[in-house]
Amino acid sequence: MGKALAAGRWSESRNGIHTDNLKSSEYEAWKAEGRPTISSTVSRSVFLSGACWASQESRAYPAGAGPAMGGVWLLRMPKCWGYFKDFLYLASNSFIRITNLSFRAYVSHAPCLLLHRSSVLCIIRSGLLPLIWFFFGIESSDDLHSSTPSLDPAINMAITTPQEPTPEQFQELKNKYTAANQGHVFNFWDSLSSEEKASLYQQLTLFDPEYINTIAAKALAPPKADAVPPSLEPLPDSARASILDSKKDEIDRWYSAGLDLIAANKVAVVLMAGGQGTRLGSSAPKGCFDIGLPSKKSLFQIQAERIRKVEELAAKKAGANVTVPWYVMTSGPTRGPTETFFKEHHYFGLKPENVFIFEQGVLPCISNDGKILLESKSKVAVAPDGNGGIYLALVQSGVLADMKKRGIEHVHAYCVDNCLVKVADPVFIGFSAEANVDIATKVVRKRNAAESVGLIVSKNGKPDVVEYSEIDPAIAAEEEPNQPGVLKFRAANIVNHYYSIRFLETIPQWAKTLPHHIARKKIPYADAETGETIKPNKPNGIKLEQFVFDVFPMLDMSKFACLEVRREDEFSPLKNARGTGEDDPDTSRRDIMAQGRRWIEAAGAKVEGNEGVEVSPLLSYVRTPD
Repeated sequence: MGKALAAGRWSESRNGIHTDNLKSSEYEAWKAEGRPTISSTVSRSVFLSGACWASQESRAYPAGAGPAMGGVWLLRMPKCWGYFKDFLYLASNSFIRITNLSFRAYVSHAPCLLLHRSSVLCIIRSGLLPLIWFFFGIESSDDLHSSTPSLDPAINMAITTPQEPTPEQFQELKNKYTAANQGHVFNFWDSLSSEEKASLYQQLTLFDPEYINTIAAKALAPPKADAVPPSLEPLPDSARASILDSKKDEIDRWYSAGLDLIAANKVAVVLMAGGQGTRLGSSAPKGCFDIGLPSKKSLFQIQAERIRKVEELAAKKAGANVTVPWYVMTSGPTRGPTETFFKEHHYFGLKPENVFIFEQGVLPCISNDGKILLESKSKVAVAPDGNGGIYLALVQSGVLADMKKRGIEHVHAYCVDNCLVKVADPVFIGFSAEANVDIATKVVRKRNAAESVGLIVSKNGKPDVVEYSEIDPAIAAEEEPNQPGVLKFRAANIVNHYYSIRFLETIPQWAKTLPHHIARKKIPYADAETGETIKPNKPNGIKLEQFVFDVFPMLDMSKFACLEVRREDEFSPLKNARGTGEDDPDTSRRDIMAQGRRWIEAAGAKVEGNEGVEVSPLLSYVRTPD
């Protein structure tokens, strides 16, 4: 097994010395000097970058050791050609994610080759790269970058312990924050330990203070509303359809087309699972929650088994193996527990290489007067950037690159707290693909005019989501002229979306233009004089977040579609603690059990008593009643 080194952050190196000949006593001396090292427990990769070099030997090496000669890095060819071509990436000044490996490293200084299980690796700079590309049949660096996942520095840490910055590095960063009128984040610098300085420095390098100022200013002082109220209308008929009103042959056509796309390995699923079960009385990720089914299955397991079933159905139709990759977006507090939960449950029967757990970004918390808040002397107060952070996270985590590598063309995204969600629903995929749209969304029919849900509407001719409070009660109560008893504005948003891959590829062009919304919160902060953490008893600042639907108005109506589905079949959110009687574990359990009963009775069986029946997702993936 290959062992690896992290990129060195200090300038000294042992040029010309092969570190696989480094004696253990010499290694201990390097370690005693406080130079960064990585232990031999890092496995299954060989990596060299900037001032890094590694071999297959089973001991640790000093970060920064390497055989640099004349500015050109040399390569000792591996013993086995198969190993040499087994794993190749190119990256420059970015984080690398080695799929299915625990190893992460920050690449600095130069482009590099990353080779898997070879004996020794190195950097080949500048003019030699085209030769290497030619050798591997790669036409350009774009071919390599397009398939290289990268980790967002805001949510991933280098594998070595952060090192205290040099005086020059510190001053450069301090000047940057001071110029943005945020220099107070260094108020306690001189009182910090070396480790605390390293941690704070690393965290602050992840943010652009000028950008933070810009988005905070816009959020705190949003543009005044137009004197003329926006024009709100239901979506046009050309942009919507309904399972409730569609003919069976139309639904069958969508189902068949969607299943064909799944069978062709063109469909992926993105799960938004950053929330904790705090309101449910649990500190674990909400996806780990057991809603009380007889099987004791968690939300994660229910959804994983639906993926397995739809893969099975598509494979049966295609006569070949089918994969629906599952990309699970977590937050800082939930990533570790989510990864552990998946591993402990053996990925619920899915192949680990097809489950990609990544993390959404964070933003600093801001005081009411626009200042970045410190949580302690050595830590910035941060918060997840909202479910709208999914877009940048898809790019920065390497998810989008992985999708492109797999040939994905259609993406289903949803929230973890809906126990009835039809994951990778063939009907929805087929409907959206047939309409040739960039975004589609599922909605359920609003229960009544007063229900407090966001609505999918046409706002000034663009698709958008508006809160119930934005619609006049009289207008909210209007009914369809041709459907008495059916509300005109009834398309309740359930955060269940389709995206074309061609649209997701444009994320870098617009992600930072999306608006940020503010949530006024009680945010623990460091006292400006003592640095002690204070827990306020009233809101003292804001958290900035984006909403996943903020992107809707970017589209022409011709590129947006809406599919109305049955609430009892597809939407039962888990929001509240048990016993509240609404959107709680008891209602989630009830809705799944009631659905199972309907399925069994539709198949001709009789269920005694008033209890429902749990039907395993591995047994049935029912689309709609006949």
